Amino acid sequence: KMSKSLGNVIDPLHVIEGCSREALETAIRSGNLDQREVDRAVANLDTEFPEGIPELGTDALRLALASYMHNGPAINLDLSRVVTWRHFGNKVWNATRFVLMQEPGNDSANNIAPVQLPLEARWILSKLSRTTASCHEALAAKELDKFTQALQEFFIGDFCDVFLEASKGPLGDPSQRVPTVRVLVDVLDVSLRLMHPFAPFISEELWHRLRMHPIAAGHVSFSDPAYSAGLEGFDGTQSVGLQPYPVANPDGCSLVDLEAEEDMQLVIDCVRAARGLKEKLTGILDAAALSEEIHFVDAGGQSVLATSEPVLQLVERLARFNTIHVSEGDAVQLPAGTTALEMAVRPGLVAHLPVRVTAGERDKLAAEHARVLKRIAKANKAAEKLETTFATERYRAKAPPHVQERDQERLVQARADIESLETTAATLQDLLRA
Repeated sequence: KMSKSLGNVIDPLHVIEGCSREALETAIRSGNLDQREVDRAVANLDTEFPEGIPELGTDALRLALASYMHNGPAINLDLSRVVTWRHFGNKVWNATRFVLMQEPGNDSANNIAPVQLPLEARWILSKLSRTTASCHEALAAKELDKFTQALQEFFIGDFCDVFLEASKGPLGDPSQRVPTVRVLVDVLDVSLRLMHPFAPFISEELWHRLRMHPIAAGHVSFSDPAYSAGLEGFDGTQSVGLQPYPVANPDGCSLVDLEAEEDMQLVIDCVRAARGLKEKLTGILDAAALSEEIHFVDAGGQSVLATSEPVLQLVERLARFNTIHVSEGDAVQLPAGTTALEMAVRPGLVAHLPVRVTAGERDKLAAEHARVLKRIAKANKAAEKLETTFATERYRAKAPPHVQERDQERLVQARADIESLETTAATLQDLLRA
């Protein structure tokens, strides 16, 4: 049983402000505990907090507690989750710093429509609209864990990890710089207003800094055109808490763009595969052995990779290869004197990385070959488990249709991964035989 007098609970102020190991022990010994309970509590400190508790801040603690709300009123707090949300706060600071560094130039570009924006900008606005809707639904249902999950997935996974990187290309193009800066400011502004109820301190501080950006005052918000009036004449006396809370479809106008989401997901999948292939051989082969070109083969010819110039340009820029080749069918034209490692991007689409190998790298290749064989065995076991589950009458009768559809997609992807791994193992074996 947890009891503050027994010293086996966490004081919120210790999490917010930090507390040394010595101060924690002093607090326990200054109470009126039986000596046996004191000894037990001190021993628990040695296990749980040997270095004390780091300063994690109020916002991180609030977000962490909200993320636990699916477990009911009783929370078994793990400080590692608070640390995770402190890292989230660091991400918010760094993203804001990046946005504030972007000068818009002289053109106001307030007359541009969302449909005229680059692919990555239309995608992030679409994801922002979906996230705003998810946050509203979570708040209405009092499901605070779903709110924090939606916020974290969008801000870290979509905005920081993808869009900030993707925006660097348009930011270097004078014709696209202003609308791209507008999107950066708009998305960050909405994100800060979204998180304010749970992270009031960091959102207040950064919102005021964002309002000092040259493009912030008076610009027309993509996500909520009516909100622009509230930005004009900002004098530093307002609060983000007094601003209208973001809405998903202002004035009935939705920014959800299914085509942009599909195209951008293809970009993300291709970039992950291309980088994954290069990372797979990092430390195994010298950099000189890795080609600066990547090949994508679309067996079904269903991908827009070869036909959509914006998609191809984004993949080329984000994958960090000098040249990208796209072909249909099963054959791939590799440079002379090379073989290729493969990775499935999605069913029917495969990435190929040309590789040159010297005689002195055979030991590294042998170790990688053994690792790939272990991954094949593990993937086969997981796929067989799924197939066994599908074969049971209870699963077919009880599992909802969307769950069965999701599991079938997992099996298809698992089989594609196995096929790709088996091809890689065969390629490594060929390299060892050479």
